[in-house]
Amino acid sequence: MEDLSSGINKLKNELSTNPPVHQGQKTVKSNSVSELMKKPVGTHDDSLIHVPGAVSEAELKAAVMAKEKYISETIELKQKAIQEEVSKLSKIEKELEQIRLQEAEGINYLRNRLEEIDKSLVGFQNDFKIKQQLYEEAKAKLEHATSEKKGIQNDLTKMILASEKKKEQKLNELLAEMNQQLP
Repeated sequence: MEDLSSGINKLKNELSTNPPVHQGQKTVKSNSVSELMKKPVGTHDDSLIHVPGAVSEAELKAAVMAKEKYISETIELKQKAIQEEVSKLSKIEKELEQIRLQEAEGINYLRNRLEEIDKSLVGFQNDFKIKQQLYEEAKAKLEHATSEKKGIQNDLTKMILASEKKKEQKLNELLAEMNQQLP
């Protein structure tokens, strides 16, 4: 508000020291509100054309209010765009969190299965040592459990790699989509 008052005072001072030049009834200089809106408040430009009696304070205030309204509307539009971006980013975060939860469930399941199989392996190994007469049967169980463990470890490795690729692909798609929407 202080800038507005100082701008008005500067304009009044300039007009009082440099009154418009008249040629009969015609004015050499004229001034319109639209021309004033294009110039910063408080600046003097010899290319401005002044109407006899200069621009009224009300016209100047109207021009300033129009500029303020334009700036306010521009800010509102930018804030709305920012809010939309925040909403999109929030959606992306939720999707990523959902992927992380699904991945965690799968990993936990496989880890629990690995622990169960590890426990089975220990039992099978002890059974092999104690019961030599059941050597062949215990050995088959041991080989089966070992094979299953390796299969699950391979599945776990594949699942983790596939999950990382899926996350990377989803992020790339979302980033490409966001980049297309940016001006």
